[in-house]
Amino acid sequence: MINLAIQCFATLDLEKAKQLQTNEDLVDKYYNKHLPTLINSKNTKCALADALVLRYLERIADHASFMGESVNYIVTGKRGS
Repeated sequence: MINLAIQCFATLDLEKAKQLQTNEDLVDKYYNKHLPTLINSKNTKCALADALVLRYLERIADHASFMGESVNYIVTGKRGS
């Protein structure tokens, strides 16, 4: 997603901006699906490490998606997809 966000910004490509939003939605679904599994884990240390990695990846996806939203605004002058 980071590479896609950079390409999107460099070329001001609205299709790539839409793809970033789609990818971000998938990352959010994955995060929300796996978090309850980690909460019920018997191995607290591993579950905590996994939860932190998932959270960091989810935040990276949020930032990449924001870059796509910024490209959309630069090109169209409108907020939102």
